[in-house]
Amino acid sequence: MKYGGIEIPNLEQRKSVNGTIRLYWRAPRPAVEQRFEPSLVRIEETDPKEVAALCARLHAEALEWIAARVGVSVQFKKDPTWADLTRAYMSNDDSPYHSVKYNTRKTYKFDLDALDGLIGHVKMNAMNLAFFKKLYSGIRHRGDGLDHVTQAHRSISMMRRVLSYGIASEIKGCSRLAEILHNTRFEQPTRRDVAMTREHVEAFVAKAVELNRPSLAISTALQFETSLRQRDTVGEWVPLDGKSPTSNFVIGRAEWANGLTWANIDNQWRLSKRTTKTGRVVSHDLTLCPIAFKLLVNTPENDRIGPVIIDERAGRPYAANAFQEQWRKVANLAGIPKEVRNMDARAGAASEADEAGASLDDVRSMMGHSDAKTTLRYIRNSGLAQSRRAATARLNLKNK
Repeated sequence: MKYGGIEIPNLEQRKSVNGTIRLYWRAPRPAVEQRFEPSLVRIEETDPKEVAALCARLHAEALEWIAARVGVSVQFKKDPTWADLTRAYMSNDDSPYHSVKYNTRKTYKFDLDALDGLIGHVKMNAMNLAFFKKLYSGIRHRGDGLDHVTQAHRSISMMRRVLSYGIASEIKGCSRLAEILHNTRFEQPTRRDVAMTREHVEAFVAKAVELNRPSLAISTALQFETSLRQRDTVGEWVPLDGKSPTSNFVIGRAEWANGLTWANIDNQWRLSKRTTKTGRVVSHDLTLCPIAFKLLVNTPENDRIGPVIIDERAGRPYAANAFQEQWRKVANLAGIPKEVRNMDARAGAASEADEAGASLDDVRSMMGHSDAKTTLRYIRNSGLAQSRRAATARLNLKNK
């Protein structure tokens, strides 16, 4: 039906007992037949663009549900909107969206939903250079006084990704839009230059232990001293997608996976784990990681089974986002600056190793990288230590 001059698929109007007109989105019949829920959603928004965006997102979810079960492909109308292209990218069997890892797909979906909320109703033949420039500026400068350059750049990158699929699928209009973006430069975010220090870790661990939150202390210490990613210590919740769970921990339709378990640590306190991002196996001698080692040896032997990091409040691995929230609360109490995040422990590991004089290849191996260029992005020293070494070498040469 049309609402506010915008054609919105599957939108319905209903009159309540008191005569009030209410809006509802109804799931497509094929989705309902595949037991998609909710099949009927009340729309509280009244702005036509917001209603269109919400319905586009719900419709995309329904089509993704169908495609995952019966392989139905999105059919295009004569003048497709951006939401139509997004649905095809997320739903069609031949889309690369389905071949990326779950956590990557989750990030993609967040960005795609955000774009649909802004431009889902816009027809592709109405897009041009001025449109893209205005979109980028609107995302970057939202009127809150902050510079959202990272999200703005991510949105443009996501559009390029979707248009690339559209070209491969011979969808009309995608080549023109991709060519515009290819020949247009958008300012990129500067590289992050924050790193966690050993002093930060020691302060955090002390506060976490004081608050009886050893899981937060152990994870942070391991991330800093071994350079493991948060996902490789805490783990993540992965959709079962109809498969039987292999984990003892299941929430709804997801199971816990990829985190550090006591089976990864042998009786000589050597840690060995295949990393989730690259698949490379990393090994660490925990006896050379004093902060983490002290915490681990104090763990009762009866508890040394299953996941190493267990949320003390729930008796299971941390639910999605819970670790970050709890970590920040303890960090604030420990006096850790707001700009220092849990993710910066890994950069802190690389930076400290570099400052201590470790070779770049050793740091690369420690972090599980295949390319040293990637490792260099994590080394965030000011260069003072290196400058001192260079100056000392020159003075030694002069004094010979």
